Amino acid sequence: SSSCSLAAAPLAERRKILIVTFSEAASISDFGDYVFRLYVPNNRQGVLLGDYAAATKKYKTAAIISADTAYGQDLSAAFSARFSAAGGVSVEHETYAPENRDFRSTLLKLRAKNPDVLLIAAYTPDGIAIYKSLADMLWKIPRLGASTLNTPDFYNALGAQADGTVFADMLDNTSQVFRDRWQRYFSEEFPGMQAGGSVLYDFAKLLALSLRGGSSPEEVIRFLYREEAYSGIAGPMAFDRSGDLKWQLTLFSRENGKTIAQP
Repeated sequence: SSSCSLAAAPLAERRKILIVTFSEAASISDFGDYVFRLYVPNNRQGVLLGDYAAATKKYKTAAIISADTAYGQDLSAAFSARFSAAGGVSVEHETYAPENRDFRSTLLKLRAKNPDVLLIAAYTPDGIAIYKSLADMLWKIPRLGASTLNTPDFYNALGAQADGTVFADMLDNTSQVFRDRWQRYFSEEFPGMQAGGSVLYDFAKLLALSLRGGSSPEEVIRFLYREEAYSGIAGPMAFDRSGDLKWQLTLFSRENGKTIAQP
C-alpha cells in the first residue's frame, strides 16, 4: 500500500537500498534517488478528473468520499484543488477507515449537500461497498473513480452498477503474448494494469540489464534514470527525476459492461 511504501522509503533512501513500489500516493515522489515507482502518481489522476469535472462536464459542485490513507488524501486533495481553481466548489469531503464497509450514513451526509458529482477515492473492496450503498439509496449521481476501482473484481461484483463511472488510469498496452502466457499460467485473463504483472516483468528485465558486469548500487541507479530506449511487453519504460514511471494517464468510462477510453 502507499502507507507502507511511505514508511519504508526513508529507510531505503538512507541506506541506499533500491526500493520499487507499485503504490500511487503522490508523496512517494519526494523521497530521493533510490525510490522507483511503477505507476503514475495519483495526484495526476486528481488533476485530470478535476479538469474533466469542471471544464468538460461543467459541474459546479462536487462531494468527495475517500479512504483515510495517503492514497485517498493525495488524490482527493489534487482533485479538490483543480476543481476549485476552475471555479467549482467541493461542498463536502468525508473520509473513512479503509476497512469500513458501512457507508450509508456517510453517503446520506454527502447527498444532503446535493452535489453535481461524487468523487470516490477508494480501493476495490471498500469501493464495492460504496457502490452497493449508492444503489440501495437509489442515489443516481455521476461518479468519478480512482484507478484502484479499475479491476475485474470491482466490475464482477457490481455488474451494471459500475456503469457510468469515469476514472483516470494508465492505458493497458500489455502485449498479447504476455496476456496469453498469463492465461495459461493462472487460468484466468490478464486482469489489467492494477495487477502490476506486465510492468513488474518489464522492470525485472530492465534491472537485469543494469546489473550486467557487476554494477554497484550507484551505477544501477544511474542506469535506471538514464535509460530511455527500453521497450517492454507493457510499453516503453523510463523514469523521471522523481523515480516515477513516465507514462500518461487516460480518462476511461464504464459503459454497458465495457471499459472505454475517452477521446
